[in-house]
Amino acid sequence: MTETAYYGDILTLARGAGLYAEALLVRNGRIICVGSRRHVQAFASPGAKCVELDGRTLMPGFIDSHSHILRYSQSLGSADLTLARSFADIGRALTAFKRESGIPDGQFVTGFGYEHNLLAERRHPTRADLDALGISSPLLITHRSGHAGALSSSALDALDAHGSAHDENGAERDASGELTGYMEESAFIRFASMLPRPGLHSQLDMMRRAQRVYASHGITTAQEGFLDADTLTLFDALRENGELSIDVIGYIDCAIAGRLTPASMRYLNHMRLGGLKLFLDGSPQAKTAWLSQPYIGGDSLGYRAHSDSEAAGAVSAALARGVQLAAHCNGDAACEQLIRAYEAVMAGGRYSRAHRPVMVHAQLVRSDQLLRMRKIGIIPSFFISHIRYWAQAHLDNLGMRRAERISPAKSALALGLPFTLHQDTPVLPPNQLELVELAVTRQAAFGSLGLFERISPLDALRAVTGNAAFQCFEEHSKGALRPSMRADMVILDRNPLRAHPTDIGAITVLETIKDGVTVFRR
Repeated sequence: MTETAYYGDILTLARGAGLYAEALLVRNGRIICVGSRRHVQAFASPGAKCVELDGRTLMPGFIDSHSHILRYSQSLGSADLTLARSFADIGRALTAFKRESGIPDGQFVTGFGYEHNLLAERRHPTRADLDALGISSPLLITHRSGHAGALSSSALDALDAHGSAHDENGAERDASGELTGYMEESAFIRFASMLPRPGLHSQLDMMRRAQRVYASHGITTAQEGFLDADTLTLFDALRENGELSIDVIGYIDCAIAGRLTPASMRYLNHMRLGGLKLFLDGSPQAKTAWLSQPYIGGDSLGYRAHSDSEAAGAVSAALARGVQLAAHCNGDAACEQLIRAYEAVMAGGRYSRAHRPVMVHAQLVRSDQLLRMRKIGIIPSFFISHIRYWAQAHLDNLGMRRAERISPAKSALALGLPFTLHQDTPVLPPNQLELVELAVTRQAAFGSLGLFERISPLDALRAVTGNAAFQCFEEHSKGALRPSMRADMVILDRNPLRAHPTDIGAITVLETIKDGVTVFRR
C-alpha cells in the first residue's frame, strides 16, 4: 500500500463542496479524504508519506480537451520552424536539422510550424522558394495550423504529385497549370501522409518524449484528435506496448468507424479510443475556415469539407453506435452544418440524446448557434490561443466585428453551456495555464480583443479540468479533488486564483502526479 498526505494550499475545484482544503490523503492512486489537517491525519496510516506544500498549490491535473499528441511526437522528427521569420530562416532551420539528424542527400527533410503571417515575405513558400534554399533533399514543410504546407520540386517528383494532384482540392497551380508546390487541406494532408515513416522503435521513443512535454505542463490526460487507418495502427501498437504513464484518448476517422469497438474504448496501458472525428472546414488564419460571409477583400467563403448528407451520415453513425463525435468546425458555416445535422437526425425521435458531441475550435460560432447547441448538448471546445497568436490575421481576414467574437466563452457561460479550452498541439505547445490566462484577459499582441467575452479565472480553470473531464465522460474520476477520485494532480509554484490575471501563464508547474505517482518533477 502506498499512501501520501498533502498539507497546505489545496484547490479542489469541486462543485457543491469546499473550493479549498487544508489537507488531502492519497492511497493506492485514489483520493481517500479531503478536508482539515486534523481530519486527514485521523485517516492517514502511521507510515504515510507527508508532503508540506509550503506556499505551493495542489490542484487537479489538467485535462487536454483537444490536441494531437501522436502528431506532436511525430513533429519531433522534423525541423522546428516556429521561430522562422523569413524564407532564409526556414532554410537555415532545415539545413541544421538535416546535418544534426544525419539525413543523407536524397532523403526527405521535413519541417513543422512556419507561420506565413509572421514571415518577412508575408506569404506561403512555393516550390521555387524551397528549391532556392539549395538543400540536396526533397523538402516538405507544414504550416503551423497543420492545414497547409509546401513541397519542393524534388518532393513533388518523389511523391508523383504532378498528375495525381490534378483534381485535388487545395493543390495550387500557376497560370500555366503547373503545381506551385503550395497546398492546402485535403491535397496537402494527402501528400504529407505519403512520406516514409520512421520505425516503430523510433516512434515509441518520440511518443515518450512527447508525453514528458505534456506532463511538464501539468497534463495528466492528453488527446490524439485524429487517427486514420495508419496512425490507428500505431496507436494500437502503443496501447499494447504499455509505454505511457499519462492517459491518452484517441478519436478515429469516421471512414473507419467499424474499428471503434467497446474493447478499444476501455483503457489499456493508459490509452483508449473516445469516439469519431470529422473535419468540416479548415482554419481562419489560413482563410480556409468555411464562413457564411466572405473573407475581407474578396468573395471567398473558405472550404466546405463535406456535403450536408455526408455530415448527417457521420452524425447518424455516431448516434447509432452511442459514441461521441468530435467535429472540427472553425467557421460559422461549418458550425451551422454540424448543428443542422444533429437537429435533422434527431428530429425523428429515434435518438434520445446526442452523446456529448464536441465542436472542436468553434472559433466563429455565433450566439444564436450556441443556443441551439445547448438544446442538442454539443460542447464547444475553444481554441482561445488564437487571440494571442493570430489576432491581427483575424482582423485582416474577418474585420473587427467577427474577430472580436472568436472563442465566445462568456456567451457560452451565460447560456449554461459547458465548454473547454485547448491549444491544438502541435500547433502550439500544450500550455494549459496560458489558456487560462488568455480566457481571463483576451490579451492580443496589440491590446485586448473582445473584452466582453472574458471569463473569471475560476471558470477558466474549470474549463481545463472539470469541464474537460465531463467532455470525455470521466467527470466521476477526474477534474476535481474529491474522495474516490483518481489522484491526478499538479503542484504549482503559486495559486492561479490569487495571481494577477496577466501572470497566470507564467505560473510554473513543479510536479505532475498521475494516479498518485509523480510522472514529472521540475
